[in-house]
Amino acid sequence: MICVWDVGKKLLIKTINPTSGTTYGAPDRIPQQRGHHNLSKIVHLSFVGSNLDLISADDEGTAFYHTISTIMRFSTHTVSTQLSGKQPIYRMQALPRAQRAHVSDKARIVAVMTPMRLMLMRLRPTPAVIRKISMREFGASVPATCAALAWQPVLIGKEIASASEPVLAASFNKMLMIFKVVERISTEENKGKADLHIVYVGKWLCDEDIVAIHWISPMFLCLLTNEENLIVLDSQRLFIVMIQGLNSFQMASIMNWNDRLSSLVKAGDSKAAINMAAEFYQGQSNRVVSGLPSDSLARQKVVGAYLTQILLTYVSLSLSSAEFEISHQDYSYSRDLAATCFYVCLLIQDEDLLFGEIFEGFSESGLSNAFFDELEDHVLKEKFSTKLDRPVVIQGLVEYFSSQSLYKRLEQVLLHMNPSAMDINKVLRICETNALYPALIFVYNNALRDFVTPIVIMMSAFEDSIALRNTGMETRNPTDSSYIAYVYLAYILTGKAFPVGILTRRDALQAKSDLYNFLFSASHTSWPPDSSSGMADANGKNGYQSRFCALGVEPYPYIRLLLQSDARELFNVLTLAFEDSCLDGEIRLRDGHAQDGRVRFADMYVEVNRQFVVDTMLIIAHSEVPDSSWNLSEADLILLHVFLAKVYGKYGEQRQISSNGDSNGVSLGLPLKPAVVMSTQTSRELFQTLLLCQDESSREERQAALIAMLGVFNPAVSHSERESVVASCRRMSFWRLAEKLYRQWNQFEMLLECYLNDESRRRDVFSCISDLLLGGTLEYSQTYVVRQHVLESLPQLIAVDPVETAALIVNIFPADSENVMIRLQQEPKSQYLYLRGILEYEARLDTVSSGLKKQRSSLLSTDSKMLKPVLTGGNKDSKFSMEMYHTFIRLMLMFAPDEVVQFLMSTARHCDEAQIESNPYEYEVVLGYCLERNVKPPALWILERTGQILRALRIALEDFTSNAAICVAIVREELNLHRSPSEMDIYSNPFAGRTESFNQKRVELHLGIQDMNRSFGFALGICERKCGSLDKWESDSIWFQLLDSVMEKHGEVRAAVGTPCYDIVNTDEGCRTPTTASGGIGSQLINALRFLIRRALKGMVRYVSLSSVLLRLLDATDEARFGELRRAIFIMFEEYAYERRLMSAARRIICRDAHIIHNRLVMAQRRGVRPVKGQCGVCRRLLHIEIACERTEEISDSFVAFECHHIFHERCLKAEVRSAGNPEIVSVLGSDGYWCVVCEDLNENGVRQFKREVLNRAYEVMGKGKMPEMGFQEKLVDSDVFPAEGPVDLDRIYKIFDLYPTPDMVYSAFSTRGRELEEDHVSLNEGYDDTDTSTSATSKSVSRRQAVPRKVAKMLGSVSTRVGLLLEPPVPDS
Repeated sequence: MICVWDVGKKLLIKTINPTSGTTYGAPDRIPQQRGHHNLSKIVHLSFVGSNLDLISADDEGTAFYHTISTIMRFSTHTVSTQLSGKQPIYRMQALPRAQRAHVSDKARIVAVMTPMRLMLMRLRPTPAVIRKISMREFGASVPATCAALAWQPVLIGKEIASASEPVLAASFNKMLMIFKVVERISTEENKGKADLHIVYVGKWLCDEDIVAIHWISPMFLCLLTNEENLIVLDSQRLFIVMIQGLNSFQMASIMNWNDRLSSLVKAGDSKAAINMAAEFYQGQSNRVVSGLPSDSLARQKVVGAYLTQILLTYVSLSLSSAEFEISHQDYSYSRDLAATCFYVCLLIQDEDLLFGEIFEGFSESGLSNAFFDELEDHVLKEKFSTKLDRPVVIQGLVEYFSSQSLYKRLEQVLLHMNPSAMDINKVLRICETNALYPALIFVYNNALRDFVTPIVIMMSAFEDSIALRNTGMETRNPTDSSYIAYVYLAYILTGKAFPVGILTRRDALQAKSDLYNFLFSASHTSWPPDSSSGMADANGKNGYQSRFCALGVEPYPYIRLLLQSDARELFNVLTLAFEDSCLDGEIRLRDGHAQDGRVRFADMYVEVNRQFVVDTMLIIAHSEVPDSSWNLSEADLILLHVFLAKVYGKYGEQRQISSNGDSNGVSLGLPLKPAVVMSTQTSRELFQTLLLCQDESSREERQAALIAMLGVFNPAVSHSERESVVASCRRMSFWRLAEKLYRQWNQFEMLLECYLNDESRRRDVFSCISDLLLGGTLEYSQTYVVRQHVLESLPQLIAVDPVETAALIVNIFPADSENVMIRLQQEPKSQYLYLRGILEYEARLDTVSSGLKKQRSSLLSTDSKMLKPVLTGGNKDSKFSMEMYHTFIRLMLMFAPDEVVQFLMSTARHCDEAQIESNPYEYEVVLGYCLERNVKPPALWILERTGQILRALRIALEDFTSNAAICVAIVREELNLHRSPSEMDIYSNPFAGRTESFNQKRVELHLGIQDMNRSFGFALGICERKCGSLDKWESDSIWFQLLDSVMEKHGEVRAAVGTPCYDIVNTDEGCRTPTTASGGIGSQLINALRFLIRRALKGMVRYVSLSSVLLRLLDATDEARFGELRRAIFIMFEEYAYERRLMSAARRIICRDAHIIHNRLVMAQRRGVRPVKGQCGVCRRLLHIEIACERTEEISDSFVAFECHHIFHERCLKAEVRSAGNPEIVSVLGSDGYWCVVCEDLNENGVRQFKREVLNRAYEVMGKGKMPEMGFQEKLVDSDVFPAEGPVDLDRIYKIFDLYPTPDMVYSAFSTRGRELEEDHVSLNEGYDDTDTSTSATSKSVSRRQAVPRKVAKMLGSVSTRVGLLLEPPVPDS
């Protein structure tokens, strides 16, 4: 009993009585109200929420949720909901109400602990389980003996501001687990509503079992163990604060963070103290300490100061102890000390401490090497906030790496430092001496703002290597000065800083001006230009005197030097520089004169622009120097001319080139950039130089340059000049240039020649033709000329792609189809490929089933990635006439005779599938072509297709006879020469023999036997495929013709050999029977013929009786002995025995199928049909109510019910069927002519298909005049009653015969239908009663014609007739 009291008023509010009954939950007595059993004891009781709701649990493991509501203020009502069943409950506690709004208040969460599971439930809106937590997840393997629960609700207050979620503490024996209830909002699943999620926080293991838990505060838990010890635990760090026992009291206090660090320092573990202090500094420590400020800035200030003291103490002690033990073994210790210093100083952001007192300590102790190695790592990883600008440190670093000859490492470090803090003179001297060019450039550019001196130094370095490189004795790698020089020029001339970054506009303009004025100087000059004063650095200090740069050979020594070093790289740099807008006139040309007082070429210009650079390059190209070694090589001159042509074509003056070649007028829309101007003579010389050059390695570059020039220059004005230029293009294979010229001259018909002769663009000729003829840009006369040129180039187009050519003719030249055939008559190969292309094109269109689209991109070709379809004829909407078919097949017999049969078969199959009645070609014409070309396979196929079986067999046997005669002649010739080498296997080694002549004979015989086997296979296939459709005597006749042909040749060879040759047969003991005939070439042909005899006998056993075969075989072998044909006879007997067993098994399976199908049919007929409604589906009148006014014949009217549960009056259904336009159906088929008209309107249950079957059957009856009647109920069975699997596929079984299977293998093949083959015989009597299993009953039932339902006979199909089982529909009763 549960009593609810109002303590304030001292009143009993509600009493919840237990339920009565001898056994709770017994099936014979169900209590009226849910509740605890009157014999159980309530062990857990708790209020839930703010209302009078409570939960309870008894000692039997049953828990209830009781809801008490007040009705009209006078009475109360209690509703009890069962929460759990018969599982013991150790603890059950509800989550107390939160002090602030939380989603858990509405859910009313309850935690329940059982022996092996913790379960959290929600009671509102309906009781449901939130999560089940198995103790096995935490390593528990046995049920708990004690457990405890305690909830920490959501509280408010300054000291507990962090406690924002409810927390549950649960114990399981010695294990304490803490979980948190988190509010989660899911937009997709819960549509934005709040949901509860249980998060695991952590666990703690106690030395004793925990029996009770209580929350003292949001941070501390009080635990009571089974040994009566009271433990206070920090819930966040899981740290024991106090232990109160019976005989002792233990208390742990929290140390101050400062004291804890000091204790570690005093213990000699300064590094551990530094690591702990770093954790305190970052706020990432999980250690329990006191005194740390909560504010991060205050904490970092206090901890950082103390961390600095610890670090200095640690460094001082470490260095003082190591100064007497400096050796190579101590390097790791000093490096670790340096790493600690860098880590702490960067953490507290105190670089002054690092490069001040700490660096001095390392230097004084002689451990600066460790400091510098660690500094290198931090500098390269850019861990400092700015570039290193400590002069003393940088100077020491440079001296350290220089003393160790670590120049490459020094170079990388210098690139990450501030050059203003360096000893510039020393650093530059080291860089120049050791070829540290990236660092040298970095210091000059950033410290001295000098962009020319680095290129001067690098040019000086590779000046001496030019001669060696011209002889091939020196190669360049990415670290050479020449390579770095070109990269540096590319960066600076495009406004970028080297090695990374972007220059300011002012610095970029200064750098470009300095470089252009220096590099394009006509004579040697000094740098800096003003020799009377030095150049200052970025701070106005460290000036240095200019020096005279005597590099290269005048004129233009510096740019000539760069050209000779690597012309290709230089022109790549200039190509990028020409894109810069500074060359539009922003760079001024400095005034000056040459050293001898003469006026320089540059003095004629006031600015450095593209025209100035081009004119300079032209002067270099046409000038020669006294020293021939400084002249440009032929390859460099070609690259120079290519560069000039491209620049002229891109930045040259735009001219309007008319059709008559006049180029004097200037076109509208001149470019905004200043044009590069060349005289006509210079342009023509440049064009002719590139056109007539014989260098094959630069052919593509020269062609691209010439094409670029055509935009601003017309190379040919007169007709003779055009002919000369075109001839040069043909000679040099400049087909893209020729195409460009032809387009300018409007000679569009010549574009085909350019594409057809260009190997890389040959397949693009079809796109070109499509654009010309379908683009709408040509005039009528031009279009006509192009069309005629296309027709004249058909052989070349067909050689490129016959399918594309066929598509071109079909879609663009449909009226010229006959003209194309006439043009190609003189080239049979091209005509064949063209016709084949038409068929393949039509087949592709049929494959994609999308027809021909009207876009130009798809007019000429289909998807090239599509799989190539099988070549076939008879395509829908084909443009192939019968004459074209005849021509194509005749040509195919000439060029691809092996593909003719496949083409004929695929064409016939395609016509059958498309239901095309007429054949696209005449059989007799094609047959004449085949016989004329002596190609037998397609001729045999045509004869077999047209039903001329005997003629086909005769041709095949004639071919076999001729091939066999050749083999016999070879054997006789060899035997006449009395050559009988030892017995050899021709099939394993046809070249084995004593002499070359004998080996030649064996090869000829081997090839003859292959031809003989192939022709015999044709004849055998004809017999096997067609004997089933012939009469008995015709079937025997063709088989005997085949057998006689082989036996005749066998007799000739045996007569030529003269001695019998017995078959080699393995006995049971493994030995062989001896042979009396000598081995040799004759025995090889005999063995081949006997193999063919065995193949013929094996095929005959299925169609010819055993007695007839034996009689024919004996008549054909009068002189042969039994041993010679023993193997063939034995194989024949085995085949007959196997065939007999197989037929018997097939007969049993068919009988079993008939029995099973009949049983299903009978069950379907006997099954009742429950109508959907009790009214007729046509007239809507009720069927079970008799109306007084109805006539007697109406009352006695019969009903028609269908499997779809629709029912009709028979007279209503008959009238509906007749009114639907089928009045003759009922009169012809009677009751079999009905179908459900309701399902017909809804198109359900396959009624429309059934209706078509009924109509077809009616038409057949009306055509034949007679059809046996069948029961009405048979038709009403839906086709879904029968399985989808068909009868036994004997064709599949016959394919297995060639593998010589055992009876077990046959049974396995039959079992693939899903049924196990039983060994007993299935009787097939009139009642289909599977009781008689005797062999006599089976043979008796099978021997007579059986009467089975029509549905069963239809399911079995024609397979039953092939095994001797004749089925017919039953005769209706009179």
